[in-house]
Amino acid sequence: MVTTLAPHRRPAPAHAALRGSPAPLLRRKLRRDLRASRWQAVAVVVTVLLGVMLFAASFDAFRNLTASYEQTYDDLAFADLTVSGGDAGGFAADARSTPGVQDVVRRVQADVPLVVPTDDGDHTMLGRLVGLPADEQPAVNRVEVLTGSYLDPADARVVLVESHMADHFDLVVGDTVRVLLADGPTPVTVGGTVTSPEYLWTAKDRQDVITLPDEFGVLFASADLLAQVPAGSQVEQVLVTYRPDADPAALDDRLAALAREAGASDIVRAEDQPSNAALDEDLSGFGELSFMFPALFLTGAGLATFIILNRLVHSQRGQVGVLMASGLSRREVMRHYLGYGLVLGLAGAVLGVLLGMPLGALITSSYTSLLSIPDTVVRWYPTTPVIGLLFGVVMGTASAWAPARGAVRIPPALAMRGEMPEHGATGPSLLERVLPVLRRLPVRVRIGLRGIARHRSRSASTVAGVALAIVLVLVSWGMIDTVDRLVARQFDVVARQDAQVYLQVPVDDAVVGSLAAVDGVDQAEAVVTVAATLRADGELYATELAGYSADTVMHGFVGQDGQPVALPPSGLLVGQAARDILDVAEGDEVTVSVTSLGTELTTTVEGFVDEPLGTYAYAERGWLVDALEQAGADPAAVGSPAVTSVLTTDEPGADGADVRAALLEQPGVVAAVSATALQDLFEQYFALFYVFVGVMLAFGGILAFALIFNMISAALAERAAELATMRASGLSVRQVNRMITVENMLLTAIGVPVGLVAGYLTASVFMASFSSDLFSFDLDMNPWTAVWTALAVVLIALLSQVPGLRAVRRLDIATVVRLRAL
Repeated sequence: MVTTLAPHRRPAPAHAALRGSPAPLLRRKLRRDLRASRWQAVAVVVTVLLGVMLFAASFDAFRNLTASYEQTYDDLAFADLTVSGGDAGGFAADARSTPGVQDVVRRVQADVPLVVPTDDGDHTMLGRLVGLPADEQPAVNRVEVLTGSYLDPADARVVLVESHMADHFDLVVGDTVRVLLADGPTPVTVGGTVTSPEYLWTAKDRQDVITLPDEFGVLFASADLLAQVPAGSQVEQVLVTYRPDADPAALDDRLAALAREAGASDIVRAEDQPSNAALDEDLSGFGELSFMFPALFLTGAGLATFIILNRLVHSQRGQVGVLMASGLSRREVMRHYLGYGLVLGLAGAVLGVLLGMPLGALITSSYTSLLSIPDTVVRWYPTTPVIGLLFGVVMGTASAWAPARGAVRIPPALAMRGEMPEHGATGPSLLERVLPVLRRLPVRVRIGLRGIARHRSRSASTVAGVALAIVLVLVSWGMIDTVDRLVARQFDVVARQDAQVYLQVPVDDAVVGSLAAVDGVDQAEAVVTVAATLRADGELYATELAGYSADTVMHGFVGQDGQPVALPPSGLLVGQAARDILDVAEGDEVTVSVTSLGTELTTTVEGFVDEPLGTYAYAERGWLVDALEQAGADPAAVGSPAVTSVLTTDEPGADGADVRAALLEQPGVVAAVSATALQDLFEQYFALFYVFVGVMLAFGGILAFALIFNMISAALAERAAELATMRASGLSVRQVNRMITVENMLLTAIGVPVGLVAGYLTASVFMASFSSDLFSFDLDMNPWTAVWTALAVVLIALLSQVPGLRAVRRLDIATVVRLRAL
């Protein structure tokens, strides 16, 4: 028999399976690993999605709204500079001859009471008459006629109603409104409704940017009608626009200097105009939140990705060893594990951009509709998807970098054994060395203490996760606390009156006494209120100057240290924001210009007050009246209803609406502004803020739970062999669970104070970014917020252990120990 021997062949090398490109194999491995950890992967993708979606929606809304406002301002020739008082004619002539100036317009403005017919009867309120040329639109601050037609040159008693007032009172063409002129209440006819660039947000002035629609409205009228308003109510203004190629900053400075030489009492740049400033404050919030909150969410997503990949690399040490021993380079293995972070980050970013950009357009249209802004600009911004995708890519790769780098640094022979040496500390922990008494603690506690130092990276990630979870919750909750406490402080501590009563007769002691005698009124007190401009070293600040009785109960003055401040017998108390604007200190002199009274006086700053809303100036009423009269003001004008009103408080248990109705029935009363209604309006103003931050709080709470749950679950999974060895050594399930719980609670206890401090500082930065002379958003967090947040995180940490501790009970000790011994 002849036997044919097969030719001798060499055995295939171990890396034969990887001959050629290893990419297909690694891609299959990547897909399988993601499917195996699908719930953790979904959590990361959703977190990235939320972060990028919030960025895309708020950032696009910010830019769309900015473009919408700018379009309206351009179409209606919004003034670049508004100058009030002084020699208006002289300044107008100087402005026209200044290079770079495009148009200059003079006009008159007056604040007078209005009587508006409603279904419930006549409603009395404060109104503003703004002068317009009767025969044509002005070159500056035009109005857009929405219904009806422009002014009638043949009839001075035809007026235009600003759209917010028209919508609130359902005023249509042909309706009649009564205006208090020098000869008494005079009927005027609505000729049309209009939108004005000055009142996109209906702000009375820079200190009253939030006004009740029942208490303040705007009418546009001819110069002939403005000439009939009561003396002392008129303010002459000059409006200026610049050429497109002009340098706005240089022109602002040049014209402001000319205005001061002309004796102007108020100089308002476009960015400081009350309506524009209020809208810009809101826009700034959009712009800042479009980065701040997404950054927090993406940080959380990055930490979650880091934890998942760390766990994955730990569980795949053997596979890493085989791959590198079979011929894969460290670079290829590195790219493979970076791919996990890239896939998760990119998937979340793509979905976030696709959802966020339409949401931004929806926010824009809803917002412009709410504010009756005539132009709604919705654009596609290429930078939004680019930045959003970069957020996802950078977050994913950055969070995957450390685990991927750790994977390729494992020696192949050691990796194939399935174990990595621990480089942590051994022996007694640092606390045991510092406090030897701790060595007497039970073994399970000492093992927990030593486990923290023995697994430093795992311990650090757990502490970081706990801290970040607290930051996510505390920032949102702290912002809500601040707004709640800000509004409460303004209306409970600072502005204590229940109503402000405006009259059409001079205010004297008899009038105040008659109002105090109204059923339901507890106290009544006269207050002098004038629009004033403070000037120091060439700097101007337009504000409202209020004169209260020395022993007033209507207003609380709070210093910068939070302590009550007494009203000085002479001089001024000034809001702290004006201190920086005017660069003044206590004891410095300031000049006070009161355009409506045609007077100016010089006095000293006696102190500063810290108030949540607005930046006002205050003085003792008797001293202020004397000072104004000594400076040349007409005593009759100082006591007139245009300057002096009455503040009232209600008796305990009285119905505020009934008291306001009784006040309106008194002779001479034209309006009674409810402080409660004003507080409700403030809360409505912040409604969007509450919704946005409330959503962030809910998302932050979910993310905090996911972070801690994933961290503790991953840590327990990594320690499966260690825990099985403890069980094999004779420890019961209960003992092992206690040791795990001690270690996790110790790490949580370390992370809680770190998170509270970091959360408080982060919330402070968030709130400070919204502060201006309009609002003082210093963080004012309820201490219980920190307590409840800490307790919630501890509870989450305890609950997060449950699945892992149940897994300890189900460990197959024999299999795990046998595999460990291989």
